[in-house]
Formats: sequence, structure tokens, C-alpha cells
Amino acid sequence: MRLLFTALACLISVSLFGQLPNGSTAPNFTAVDIDGQEWNLYTLLDEGKTVILHFSATWCGPCWTYANDGILEDLYSTFGPNGTDDIMVFYLESDDWTTIADLNGTGSSTTGDWVSIINFPIIDNAANIFADYSNSYYPTIYTVCPDYTLVESGQTSFEGHIEAAFAPCDNAVNGAAPLMSYNGDTSACGGEAWTASTVVNNIGTDQITTMTLEVTLNGSAQPDVNWYGNLASGGSEVIDLGTYTETGNLDVTLVEVNGEDWEAHQDIDVVGSVESTTYVQVRIRTDNWPDNTGWSIENSNGTQIAGVAQGQYANQPNELIITDVALDLNECYLFTITDSFGDGLYASQWGYYSDGYAQIVSMYGDTELGIIFDYQGDSGIEFFELTQGIYPLADDIIINFGCIDPAACNYDPFAEFDDGSCTYPGCTDSTAINYDANAGCDDGACISSFGALDIIVPAYMYYSDTLEVNLMITGGEDVYGAYASLQYDTSLLLLVGDNLGTYFGDDVLTSPAQDINGIVEFGATNMGPVSGANGDGLFYTLRFIPVGPIETSNSETLISIINNEAYTSEGLPGGLFYPEASTVEIIYEAEVWPGDLNHDYEVNVSDILPIGYFYGETGPERPDATLQWESQPCPLWDVGMDFPGDGFYKVFADGNGDGEIQLSDQIAVGININQSVVGMAPFEDELNMMGGGDITPVVISSAFNPNTIDIDVENEVTFVVSATTDISNQNLFHGISVSMDLSEILNDANNVSVDYSNSGMGELNSSMIALDYAEDYQLDVAITRTNNNYLLGEFELFSITLPLIDLPSGEYQIPINVNESNNSEGASVSTTVIPSTLIINNSNSIEEQSNCNINVYPNPASNNLTVDLGDLNGINTTIKLYDSSSKLVFEKQSTSTLTIDISGFSKGMYSLEISTDENVFRSQVIID
Repeated sequence: MRLLFTALACLISVSLFGQLPNGSTAPNFTAVDIDGQEWNLYTLLDEGKTVILHFSATWCGPCWTYANDGILEDLYSTFGPNGTDDIMVFYLESDDWTTIADLNGTGSSTTGDWVSIINFPIIDNAANIFADYSNSYYPTIYTVCPDYTLVESGQTSFEGHIEAAFAPCDNAVNGAAPLMSYNGDTSACGGEAWTASTVVNNIGTDQITTMTLEVTLNGSAQPDVNWYGNLASGGSEVIDLGTYTETGNLDVTLVEVNGEDWEAHQDIDVVGSVESTTYVQVRIRTDNWPDNTGWSIENSNGTQIAGVAQGQYANQPNELIITDVALDLNECYLFTITDSFGDGLYASQWGYYSDGYAQIVSMYGDTELGIIFDYQGDSGIEFFELTQGIYPLADDIIINFGCIDPAACNYDPFAEFDDGSCTYPGCTDSTAINYDANAGCDDGACISSFGALDIIVPAYMYYSDTLEVNLMITGGEDVYGAYASLQYDTSLLLLVGDNLGTYFGDDVLTSPAQDINGIVEFGATNMGPVSGANGDGLFYTLRFIPVGPIETSNSETLISIINNEAYTSEGLPGGLFYPEASTVEIIYEAEVWPGDLNHDYEVNVSDILPIGYFYGETGPERPDATLQWESQPCPLWDVGMDFPGDGFYKVFADGNGDGEIQLSDQIAVGININQSVVGMAPFEDELNMMGGGDITPVVISSAFNPNTIDIDVENEVTFVVSATTDISNQNLFHGISVSMDLSEILNDANNVSVDYSNSGMGELNSSMIALDYAEDYQLDVAITRTNNNYLLGEFELFSITLPLIDLPSGEYQIPINVNESNNSEGASVSTTVIPSTLIINNSNSIEEQSNCNINVYPNPASNNLTVDLGDLNGINTTIKLYDSSSKLVFEKQSTSTLTIDISGFSKGMYSLEISTDENVFRSQVIID
């Protein structure tokens, strides 16, 4: 069952008990159809009618297929108000998300125009009735008897609905009522004639004396069939509808009974046969619901000789299952494939599922002669049942095998089936450089060999190395000129230089290397001696450097010659043998990217320090460097990393590649802050590129200004971070990175302002660089000099201003953690931290006013916050709630205990204010 629409899935989730059981009492309903007519179920049942309820949805494929069969429409025409008036039928569109446009076939959730094919009342927006009947899928079809009991009759045949609607309901048809049931041939073999016939049962109270039936075959009218006789109530009669040779769609309509107009209809597909051998394969590719599929092959006696029942393919989704079937000569077979859900193997309509298919293949031994039946689920065709006739050929069939490709050397114009023996033209000269051992005939394009062209490359290289590719001519014979094309991977390498070798001497006309999208073309011609060069020598050298991202594992790249030409001194054209591709492993020296300047696999505020270390230094420009990193989770580095040793690392600080380390290079840290290399462990050496050493501790201290504060008067405080140096470490303290935990005072560090104006490290963005980053309650600050103007003694590093939001009285600290402290060469400088304490006085906090017995609970809270006014009950009190930015989010006056709905509030720290005409009480509240 395919339940993919949200509305339907919701109905399923509450319909835990499935459909109403057979025999249940049908719930009554009153509804208005799309034409404005009101209907009541029990009123119709009390009139003695049987009522058929078709619950459906406009987007339901199987519902649409069943509606197009016209079974309920024929039932309504025959036994509805315009027929015997014994039955009523309703279509109930039960997905209220669909529209009237969907019913008319013009909406976005529809399979077609339902209004045009349904001739009985349509009730829209019937989801409530669908739920009353405990339905859980579409289509659901009930037959409701006049005694209010129901049975799920489902997508049965015309005759099946008759059987459910009359006898079990004690409902008889008044007058004559013929019921047709086709019993003629449904297939024909080898163009032989077939016979059509139908059985007529009189289910009415009166006898039948005359009937007229109209017959059409593939839309062409056939002679009418007139029957005369005496068919009593309960009797049956077989009526011959004629003999035919053409197969296809047979339509039988009963148009007149006992001289009165009648409307009863049967539609039958009579399948012809396709020829086959006596051995076929049935190939079924199941879809996501394999248990729905079954198939059979029956002989002319109706005996099944092969097949799979529905359910046998269970637990085999999306598998190709092949069954070999042997057939007899002079026999006619009928292949039938069924799908219990009615959507065939068209699974992709329900989501990202693979469609299935069904094929019958005529075989000759192991050779496939042709597909004689081919159903593809992706065609969009849905079915409950498909059939195909099969007629085996004679055993003495002559089949010619051979090469059927006209372009092949051994093409056989009399072959009907390919035997895999085709051979094709090529060079058959084993001494030529383009010799093809598989060639079946010579194509006249052999290239003479004047030696070999070898690629000499190292097995591996480092990312900071230059790759040198040497092309050597070996065993040359009178080589006067040579040209070659070499291919490489542009995502890993970049061509940066080339040189002609010494093979042709000094008097040479050179064709410099041209790089076109990773294919390098180069060559040279001897202009001196009359004869060409012989033996071994260096022909050409190409140089590459690695590009692209620095990976966490090594990469392999291929270098390959894809073409070459050579000439002798006499102008004879030819070439040089060349090897298959050569492989070079690129070894990455560091797993870093722009911003991760200290190689710890994470971009953080400490990475601003190398810019300061190298500030003002210059070096080679890298025109291909890029700062376009914002959309890249792991940014690509540029091609400038060809420096050994210390210079290799300095290039990371020069983020924009302009050859100078300056303030604009901070973007590497700022854009990529908090990115990390997935799966990589932190680097053991904190600054492996810088080295390290034991340094006399620098004292890092903090101070609150003021350190005691009355929160009723002051609403913010300044926190100053300072450094103290002595003679031993004065000239070593160059930069520092710290983290501060502000959770005791506030929960959002973004509400803090950082001030560097009084910093003893220098002037911001001139003689000093700084970067701060806030996340949740943590603030990170990095600060570094760009010169050597060191201070002795105590001096301010930076200060921060913190808002104070109704903190209870008490002592508070801001822990400081030093991430890094370094000298101008990058060596570590030892530090020690002296914290300070802030004293808060809040005489108006609820905690300080316990004599009023005010109680706020729970705290933290998530859904509701209760304010018990205690001794203030009966006094007009205003209750306000502020968020962390001091924005008023709730206000109400009350004289008694109040419960506040906070379920829609954001998580965080809030300030609660309770005020009367005489007092104000405050408290912090956490919403989690």
C-alpha cells in the first residue's frame, strides 16, 4: 500500500484499528454533492435501496484505474434511479486538501477529470465520513444493505457487486433484470478464429422474453444479436455473440429487454498471440512491493504450466528473477501478470523507488532471439492484470549466426543473430607503434617506429616540491623531429615551466609547450646535421607544482602521453613507442587550510597571532591565491606553497597572496572561525611551525571597575584584563589569546562590548591587531603586536563592558583561560592568571525580600512559570518579564498568584520584575 501524502498518512496514524468489520452498522451521514443535492444515508436505506460508497482521492492512481473501468457507472445506469431504482452509488472524495479543480482534472493533485467519467453523485470534502468509517486507504468501497449493515465489497467486478448488493441484502430487483457474464474466448492463437459468448442470468422477478445486444470489435460495429425465448426468474441462458479472427477490444452492450430500453455493458480484451520458440524466459524485475506481483502461463485447457502466486516474491524487492519455461508445439498459451494493488510495476510514482518490468524472451539455447512481451513500469501504465498469447514455432527453425556489424572485417550479410565473432580493422604490423593485436584486417594506418619515448617521474613528491617530468627518447633511429601531447590532472597539478632537452643538439627549432585544459603539446625539429639523432637522450622537461586542497591523506595523479609524431631526416613520418600512464603520489606536509595558521586543525582566535608574528614581512607574490572562501566548508588553498621550511609556513599568514603580510590577511581567520578538519585529531605540537621554549611567566590579571556595585544604581560593569611584565620577559611578550567564561553573569557573550583603546599592546589595526569572537556565554579575544615596542610593568590588554540584569546579591568571577602566549618568533611564553571578584548588592531582589514570602517556580522553567505573590496577595501588583536584551516580553497586573505561559519564549536568561506602588522586587529566571 502506497501511503505517501501527508493528509493520508495522518489519517493512517489515527486509524489504528483498520476498516469497519463486515457486518458492522454503517454510520449515518448527511452530505451535499457537488451539484447541490443533499443526501442522507439512512433515508435511502429506509427506502429499501442498497447503497454503494466509493471512498477515494483525486490523486489516487488505483482509484482512477478502477473508475475508468466503468463498473460502478454501469451498475448505477442499470440499477440506479434511471434503471430499476434498487441501488444508489456515491463517490466520496475523502482528502480535504484537494480542490474542486482536482475533481475536474485541472488541479495540481489529480489523475484526471473525475466529473466527466462518473455518472453518480460526487461528495467532496468527505474526510470526516472517511474517518467515521475507520478507513485507512484509498480506494475503500462498501456495500450497505437496507438493514444498515455493511460489507467491504472492494474493487470487484460488475457481477461481484451484484452478488453483494442483492441476495445478501434481501433486496430483490423488481421486473426483469438480466445480468451478463462473458464466458467466451479471451485469446486466440496463430490467427485462428475465436468465439464470443455471454451467460445471461435473470436476477429479477419477471421473466425475460426478448433481448437485443450491440457488439463492437476495436470500435467497429458488428451485427446486433437478438435473442427470443422465455428466461424465468433465476434462470440463465448462453448467448452466442459471433465468431471472429481479429483480436482486440470487444464491447458488448445490452440495449433492450422485453421491448424496454436497457443499459448493461461488458468490455473484454481478447489478446492475440506472438510467435516464439519452444523455450522462453520470463524475466520479472520486481519493484519496491514484490509481494503484490504474480504471473502464470496457461495452456489452451486452462492448465497452468508455470507461474508465481502473489506473495511468493515477498522480501525480494528490486531484483531480477528469471524463470525458464518449456512450451509444446501446436499449443496456444496465455501469459497473465497480476498486481494486487493495481499500480503495476510503476513504483516511482510513490517516491524515490525504482520501477520494475516484465518481459518474455524467446530463446534458442543460450541465445536471445527477441523480446515478445515487454512491460516497463516507467511507462506509467498501471494494471491489475495484463495478458499475452504465446504461439510456439516449429522445432526445425533455421537460425543463422555470425557477425552482423557491416563495419567489421568478417561481416556476414546472411547472419540473423550476432555470435560475438566480429573483428575490426586496425594496424596489423607488429613493428608499428600503433600495432593492434586484435585487428581482423589492416586499415592501412600503421605508424612506423623510430624508437621509444619514456616518461621519467619520481614515485612520490611533497606538496611543497616541484614535479619534474623528463621525457627520454631511447633507441632512436634517425629521429630528425618529434612532437608529443601529454595529459595531466588539472585538479592536482599546474604546469609552471618547460625546457627542451639536449637530444637534438643546439641547432633546433622548438615548439614551446602549450597547455590547453590539461593537455600539453610540445616538440622540436633538428635544424643542423643532415641526419637525425640516434640512441638515447633527454627530449623535453616539464615542471608542475601541486594545487588544490591540502588533503588529510595522500593523492595519486597520472601523467600520460596520449599522442606523438616523429620524422626521419628523409621526411618519413612515424612515431615513438610510449608507455602507459605513470603514477606520482603527492604527499601532503600539513593538513591545514587558510585560517588554520598553527596547524591544530581548527580555525580559532589563536590563529590571528601568526599574522602579528610575520606582520610587515614580504615575499613572492602568488597571483593565483584566493580569498573566496565564504561558501566553502573547507576552503581551497592557493598554489603558492612551494617554500621550504619557515617560508612554507609564512605563506599561510599571507592569505591574499599579494606578497606582504598585512591587516587584510585577517580575513582568513574571520571568515573560517570555528571550522575544523573532520576526523583529524588535534595537533600534538601546539605550534609545530614555530617551535617553543620555557619562558618566565607573565602575570595576567583582571579587575572589575567598580568591584562592588549596587545593582539598583548601576546596570553595567567594566572588566579590565591586564598584563604585568618584568625585566626577564618584557621583550618576549608579543601576543596572547584568552577565553573567558561569562556564564555567572550573563548567557549571551554577544551582549558584551570589547574596548582596545587603552591597550598597551599598541594602536588597533596599526601597531596592534586584535580579534574577538563570542558564542553563547564564552568570549574569545586574541591580541598581538605588529612592532617591538614592548612595555615594562603592568598595562591594560583590553576591557569589556558587561550589562548586569538583576543579579542576586553575591560574589561573581569571570574565569580566564590563556590559550596561547608567544614571543615574536612564535615560541611559547609562560603566563599565570590572577582572577578578581565582583560583589553585587541587590536589595530589591526577591531573594532579599523573603519577608514578603514571594515564590517563583519552577526555575528553570520550560512551559509555565508561576508567580506566588505571598504577602502581596490582594495588593494591585504589576508583573513584567524582560529578555536578555532588556526587551519587555510580558506584562500583566494581578492581585493573586499568576501562571505565565512561556512555552513560546526563546531559551535563555530573563529578568522578572514584581512592583507595587511602594516596592520593586526583581529576580532572574531561566527558560530552558
